Amino acid sequence: MTTPSFAQHLTAWKQAVSRQKHPPLPPEIEAANYDEFLRWAAKLAQAKIAANKAGYHCQFNKGGTKSGRMAAWITSGGFTLKIAYTAKTKRPQAVTQTSRDAYRTVDLGERCEAVARAAIKLGVCTDNDVAREIGMPANLVSGRRNNIEDAGGITIDGVIYVVKMSGVAKRDEITKRSGNVWFLEEAFENLKPVNEPAADAVQTRLF
Repeated sequence: MTTPSFAQHLTAWKQAVSRQKHPPLPPEIEAANYDEFLRWAAKLAQAKIAANKAGYHCQFNKGGTKSGRMAAWITSGGFTLKIAYTAKTKRPQAVTQTSRDAYRTVDLGERCEAVARAAIKLGVCTDNDVAREIGMPANLVSGRRNNIEDAGGITIDGVIYVVKMSGVAKRDEITKRSGNVWFLEEAFENLKPVNEPAADAVQTRLF
């Protein structure tokens, strides 16, 4: 019997989340090497973004241990797809630049999401406001805000938000420096006709 590939397991997870008939999901999928693990992790991050855009609340998580065991997983609607890899050494060697870039993209996406969620919570804010909210240096907050703006927006819990600059500056009481005031606004794409079916209607296509 042929062992299902990672791509087949990912498709099965999408079918499960979409409430379609699907084969059983494995407890976890073991990557053959670190390079493969990074590629799979990037695919999981992409699937998370696609799921949220399709209206499914999805979370992406990753972690590791000092022994070299690492894992990443996505969860939505009670269905989890988890990948894992146990390093032969504490510092895996010969990882391709493509895989490094892919995993960096995962981390970058998580930081952008953290900045976005803080901005949504604060309403109207400066980079320093967000920095204090999530414990991230203000220069990194500025970079992630620029990333969101350059990408044309970010999807949070199935809703697309875009960066809006207020055109005014606010003096920070702690740093004593002025910062540009900005906020996140729901994108026009989120507006739907009043006669459109409810978002929780059964979806028959994979995201």
